[in-house]
Amino acid sequence: MEIGKIVGAHGVKGEVRVLPNSDFADRFLEPGKRWLRRTGETEPVVVQLLEGRYLSNKGLYVVQLEGVNDRSAAEDLRSSVLLVPESDRPP
Repeated sequence: MEIGKIVGAHGVKGEVRVLPNSDFADRFLEPGKRWLRRTGETEPVVVQLLEGRYLSNKGLYVVQLEGVNDRSAAEDLRSSVLLVPESDRPP
């Protein structure tokens, strides 16, 4: 289940800006396992969300993903989507 789309890099330390497609903020703020599907690929890969914060003036989340350590790596993720399993859907 898609929870957000990466719309670009944020800063120089590898953070990415995510346009949310979910009303549940903890999916972007709580560290843990998520899935990432890159543009043009059909199978998502597991990624660890390390931390996140909300930019209320832009309506975006800024998240740090494990292994994404610089702006270039973050820019490579533009248009990718973050996912969670269907079983993660709240009641």
